[in-house]
Amino acid sequence: MGVTDFSDEFKEQVFYLWHSGGRKQGQDFVNLLPTHIDGRKPARNTIILWIKEGGWEERADALDAE
Repeated sequence: MGVTDFSDEFKEQVFYLWHSGGRKQGQDFVNLLPTHIDGRKPARNTIILWIKEGGWEERADALDAE
């Protein structure tokens, strides 16, 4: 598994935590994350990458509009 390889289920869990937590992406947010099944946590830069490449802002905006 590479540095940024995490299961899709874990990424979804992080997305919903990020969204419900006010869309924060700082180290305090990362520290609060659960660990992945293999015991790792994503780095702050990994979260930022997921936000950009995963369209998280748009998804969160759509959830907020509901």
